[in-house]
Amino acid sequence: MKRDDKQETGFTLIELMVVIGIFGILAIIAVPSVSSFLPGYRLNGTARELRSNLQLARATAVRRNVRSVVVFSPQAFVPGGRAGSYMVFLDSNNNWRQDDLVDNADPSDPTPDGLVDPGEETVLAATTMPSGLSMVSAVFNNNGGPATSNTDMDGNGTLENTIQATQTTLMGFDSHGLAARSTAGAFVFGNVIVRSNQGNWLRFSITPAGQVTLGRSTDGLIWE
Repeated sequence: MKRDDKQETGFTLIELMVVIGIFGILAIIAVPSVSSFLPGYRLNGTARELRSNLQLARATAVRRNVRSVVVFSPQAFVPGGRAGSYMVFLDSNNNWRQDDLVDNADPSDPTPDGLVDPGEETVLAATTMPSGLSMVSAVFNNNGGPATSNTDMDGNGTLENTIQATQTTLMGFDSHGLAARSTAGAFVFGNVIVRSNQGNWLRFSITPAGQVTLGRSTDGLIWE
């Protein structure tokens, strides 16, 4: 009788240890590369997100036939990032503030009820800069509105006083998609600047025509 010997195949312990060692070396090489890649990825991601949200504010103004206002809350540069934020609300009475002037149950009653008035609701709750990025500046020509005003930063329908908007940190879009006008009738336009902890800068410029352009810099002075 002929015996059919079958050899079992597999890895020896030494072979497994060699493979694990190779993977370990590759991991050591890859980690610094990924770490150096992340800051640029965050910067580009923030550029896309902020620009997209400004376009959202513009499109909402046109679609809803009402002014939309973007509130920027810049902060001093923080190496770890997560400094500065922005939000968007509707401004149905064009007074450059998010109002609580009436009783929502009865809008004809001019009694504040602690809730944001109809037509003044938050479109986009506060969006904070990610790790490694700081919104260090937001300067627009004076809109002529209140010196400071409270906003519904978290989008829960009530006004908070933790972050107050000012005349030069707000811009907006009118129902035609143009930059909203100040109380004196001039277009409100300007720039928002974001700085990374890697020495890179982004500048978002909003024009009177309501267009958003993006500039880049490595020193915050010379822009491309």
